[in-house]
Amino acid sequence: MHRFALVSFAFLCACHRTDAAPPTATAPIDAAVAAAAALDPTDPAGLSRAPDSIAEIGPSLAITPDGTVAVAWTSKRPNKPSVIGVRLSRDSGATWESMQAIAAPEDRSATDPVLASDSSGNVYMAWLGWHESDGGPVDSHVYVARADAASGTFAAPVEVTDKMRPGTGVSRPWVAVTGSGNVLVTWAFASPSGDGVGIAQSTDGAKWTKGVVIERIDLHTKSPFICTSPHGERAWVVYLDSEAGVRVRASDDGGLTWSPARVATVSAFDDRALVAQQSPVCVGEGEEVTVAYARSRVANDAGAQTAASSVVVARSADGGRSFDARKTYDAGPILVMYPQLAREGDGSLDLAFYASGATPEAGALRWVRAAEEKAVLSASKVVRDHFRFASTREESAWPGSSFGWAWRDGSLFAASIDNSGEQPHVVFSRVSSH
Repeated sequence: MHRFALVSFAFLCACHRTDAAPPTATAPIDAAVAAAAALDPTDPAGLSRAPDSIAEIGPSLAITPDGTVAVAWTSKRPNKPSVIGVRLSRDSGATWESMQAIAAPEDRSATDPVLASDSSGNVYMAWLGWHESDGGPVDSHVYVARADAASGTFAAPVEVTDKMRPGTGVSRPWVAVTGSGNVLVTWAFASPSGDGVGIAQSTDGAKWTKGVVIERIDLHTKSPFICTSPHGERAWVVYLDSEAGVRVRASDDGGLTWSPARVATVSAFDDRALVAQQSPVCVGEGEEVTVAYARSRVANDAGAQTAASSVVVARSADGGRSFDARKTYDAGPILVMYPQLAREGDGSLDLAFYASGATPEAGALRWVRAAEEKAVLSASKVVRDHFRFASTREESAWPGSSFGWAWRDGSLFAASIDNSGEQPHVVFSRVSSH
């Protein structure tokens, strides 16, 4: 397997800490939330396997303040709409509760789940529900459900895209919680009247205020990602722009307003044709915000999913108004995709990514830890191997568009994919920094 040395960086970044939110009632039977058959709670290697599933992909992970780990994924079923699978561990991943299967309303397929937790231990999940509409545009919606900290059971889903214009298609939801307890959900949208990034805000996961981060005709935004400061109400949305590359917008009031003066281009001018068609990501705290994005070997064809051979990490010290510190981590012959960022308790930054190996079956989820600015690190650390590198949706071993991870108590927690066998499935890893 290939290894490569990286130079470290230490930026102050975000973690999710919020005020308490009021409880939400458990969902009735028609809420499309049901408990699936119990799995072996001591088998974290096969976290997601279920009898009616042919593949489990695209996991997300969140950790609550008391150490409860939540993992969600898309479960693909033959001749049936896909559903979201969720499992909780109350002991930091040592044992696992039975799986919950969550369906999108009106028989839609459910995909792209993302998770976040507040300071009271409540977990919020956003996902995409969609189905084809007789040859017309895809009928797509973003839903959110809340799991109370005590029960761990997700309540009835609430749609947050119900007031979009007719004919609007939505994609790539993401969720985060501000330091003051506001839950923020973002998504990309496209319509004849304008393209952009939508947002919804809530303090309890039940009632939502809708808004727009950015909108313009033929804007062609893709893959928005939202991060928040652990203190106060600052939030950032980073996304792909068809003309500028990677862009970021900031809100200083919990997502209520997104001033044009709080926007900047993250990617360098020469990177515009090389930015991979994968979600950029960010972490932030106060005036510090850091963005990571993948860069392809060659210029992308329009709309192509392209594996990348390097990761660019850009830092802003003025709240996202300008980015004057960029580091490029060149993977050489290794292909990388879906970079993710996490922040440790001391403010150091961690970078993870899927990476190819010497053979198609030798890929891995790899992790680089930066303990001190300008320090030189050894080769990246393997979090999970047995990974078959697949970069397009057409490949049966495609792992989905993301993996889940978080930093807590000196360890990295990761939910990733083992796709080396016949059926891709979710695996859980806890890796110490020592």
